[in-house]
Amino acid sequence: MKVMYVDNSQWWGGAEACLNSYLLHQAAHGISQRICVRYPLPHFDNYDKTIPGCVVHRFPKPKWWMPESAKTSIRGHDRIAQHLRAAALSKQIEQFKPDIAYFNLYRRRDCWDIAAAKKQGCKVVAHIRSLFHQAPFSKADLDKCDLIIAMSDIVATQARSSGTKTPIHRIYDGVDTSEVRSSDRDATRLKLGIKQSQVAFVFPAVLESRKGQDIAIEAWQQIARRQPNAVLVIVGGACPTEAPDYVQHCQNMASKLGDAVIFVGHQNSMPSVYAAADAVLALSRDGEAYGRIPVEAGISGKPVIATRAGATPELIVNGETGFLVEPQSADDVAARVLELMSKQERTRLGGNARKHVAENFDKTSGIKQLCHLLEGLTH
Repeated sequence: MKVMYVDNSQWWGGAEACLNSYLLHQAAHGISQRICVRYPLPHFDNYDKTIPGCVVHRFPKPKWWMPESAKTSIRGHDRIAQHLRAAALSKQIEQFKPDIAYFNLYRRRDCWDIAAAKKQGCKVVAHIRSLFHQAPFSKADLDKCDLIIAMSDIVATQARSSGTKTPIHRIYDGVDTSEVRSSDRDATRLKLGIKQSQVAFVFPAVLESRKGQDIAIEAWQQIARRQPNAVLVIVGGACPTEAPDYVQHCQNMASKLGDAVIFVGHQNSMPSVYAAADAVLALSRDGEAYGRIPVEAGISGKPVIATRAGATPELIVNGETGFLVEPQSADDVAARVLELMSKQERTRLGGNARKHVAENFDKTSGIKQLCHLLEGLTH
């Protein structure tokens, strides 16, 4: 079996790490693979370095390309880019002759690539990685596919609501539940500037408005007065498509709270960050199609406070493995943080979270399910 994977994301994240796991497993079982990525960005070297015998093709980035957030753009430039990428993909399919073209689907415009693959006679798998209010895929878009993978139950429900007859299967992006978690807590806290006496609430996410860092900082205006040893640790770099004034806004808010809020930038070892944390925050304004934070933090034994939106309620058992709060409610966040200042409560929820993730989000089962579905398409 030959599979071509098309990854249209603009940075390396949880979805790409999960796809990398699929690729490694399939390479070990003799499946021939090729990966096509949008731009020659350094983070896609991860595919080159880890997958034996896999060819990574980088579509050229047009010199006149602009980010979506650009205030001015060339009229029609995005449509031209879609045509160019679809033509480049068709050429790759002609050369590789895959049985299956597998798409990490983030935006509706990615469906142009699907149409190009169908014209070449490939079986098409679409792995939908966005909620439909973020990327409104239509019935016509989904009908072009032979198989749809939804990364959560809510995405599967939204896909079925389109009316498509294409088979839909939910596969969570799991974690390696057998992996030994990082134990270098003290060293990481020292590196991040967390005092040993502080209770650290880590907020790991790229700095953009929809992730809700400003909501956490607003909550800390209440928390810092009542619990001076509670510290908010914001982990993540600036989002390339976010207006820079959001980062400045967050920093201005935090500057009034002294060392109760610290920004530590991008961190390469998230297991170490979770080891340093006492609890974790995930406060997306409009929800996530999946959201790996509750799962990654959970297997590390850390409770999570997250918004009741998107797929998050599928990942957290409210009051048992963490807490769900209303979106954009700093008051709700503050109330739950104050509850988690109790070490006994953190221990209870963290232990439950580790067990819950191990039982429900092991990546091995997802890998086996995907391989079975792909084999079914070619027989």
